[in-house]
Amino acid sequence: MHNDHTPPDETTPKRAWHASPYWGIEHVGFKLDKIGTGTGLRSPAFGIYFTDNRDSGERYRKQIYDLAKIDRINKLLSELSREMDKYRAGECGKFKDPRGYELKAKYDRLINEKTTPGQLYSMEMPDDDELLDWDRSINGQSKKIIEKLQRYNLEFKTERGTPESKHPDLKTYGSSIYGYLTDLTGSEKAATLYLSSIGIPGLRYLNHFSNAYEYVIWDEKRLNKNIQAHYSPNNTMNTLSEEDMQPPIGSTSN
Repeated sequence: MHNDHTPPDETTPKRAWHASPYWGIEHVGFKLDKIGTGTGLRSPAFGIYFTDNRDSGERYRKQIYDLAKIDRINKLLSELSREMDKYRAGECGKFKDPRGYELKAKYDRLINEKTTPGQLYSMEMPDDDELLDWDRSINGQSKKIIEKLQRYNLEFKTERGTPESKHPDLKTYGSSIYGYLTDLTGSEKAATLYLSSIGIPGLRYLNHFSNAYEYVIWDEKRLNKNIQAHYSPNNTMNTLSEEDMQPPIGSTSN
């Protein structure tokens, strides 16, 4: 639902939250080339997603996993299961050789690692007046955004919102600005790279289900603003050794 009647909130939450299957981002910053490698929910634009509601971030954290890592673990679990069969005794969970118990311990560590949720990060957001507002018409955008998009004013008026335009009954909102630039440049990624080049580092929109503001930031220079990680690996995950991630001796895996 679009609403231009409420004046823009000029205060951005000091920090917003991002859930990721990857650990250690606080040391290297967020990278756009990682987009699509986890199981995160789809955001409305190409960039790194944040929410100003920590509870929402926590829910996302429990839903995302490193797909490549899970694939490796699944293959190892299959190999371990076949190898354990060589040592099983008659009773369930019993083995006739200590090697079986060693393999079972490794199997359990991998299962725990596979189901461990990701990390929750927080980061300082750009000021609201620097961001394209998804839900506001072009006249409802901040002065900074209007100035940066000025070169496209004629195209927007030709496309919609005036009696002479293709769609006179439609307004030009932040969402349609982004859509127009996506069509013009050929992809969402190209549209965000263009917006970044003219000094627009991202967008924000209101999630009407959670009543929280959510952000998509695509300027990598702004994606390392005092990042904090909020879970310790020692408390929330089983750190696997290199040996754990190797096929069991005797396995036929290449």
